[in-house]
Amino acid sequence: MSQFVIASRYAKSLVDIAQEKKLLDVVKGDMELFLAAYKSSKDFELLLKSPIINNEKKGAVVNALFGSRVHQVSMSIFDISIKKGRANILDEVALDFIRQYNKIKGIEVATILTAAPISKEIEASFVKMIGGITSSKIELQTKVEPKLIGGFVVKVGDRQIDESVSSKLNKLKVEFSKNPYEKSY
Repeated sequence: MSQFVIASRYAKSLVDIAQEKKLLDVVKGDMELFLAAYKSSKDFELLLKSPIINNEKKGAVVNALFGSRVHQVSMSIFDISIKKGRANILDEVALDFIRQYNKIKGIEVATILTAAPISKEIEASFVKMIGGITSSKIELQTKVEPKLIGGFVVKVGDRQIDESVSSKLNKLKVEFSKNPYEKSY
């Protein structure tokens, strides 16, 4: 069975338990905390992915990091995953939990790539613009990508609006590569 399917099942179980105990928002915060630690520490990531380090050590580290900071429901999914030898998919479980949470709450994640940081007012106008496209609540993620030169790229689900200078330059490059005056026989 693929790791994605396993992670999805663990996340679904966690969602069900969190809903039953009315802790959905609390557990979402715990999963965000876990992902922040996971993304910010390469050592922590390597520890969880390592087949050499035994499960007891992994469990001790996770318990030391999160034991007093997360709810017992969240801690239980960490413990079960580690005891079953699935510590390597905890990041996928957390990501899938957040995806399922967003679906339940009707939240759509939108990502905006810009060449330079944008102000809160511009972020608000993007939220308003995207809100006109979709009927969901919008959670905005901004990323700075200097390669864009200028403009922006908005990604919402499987849709993308590319108004970047680099994209327009690439379109011009393609147009100029075509020579309408060249005689073809």
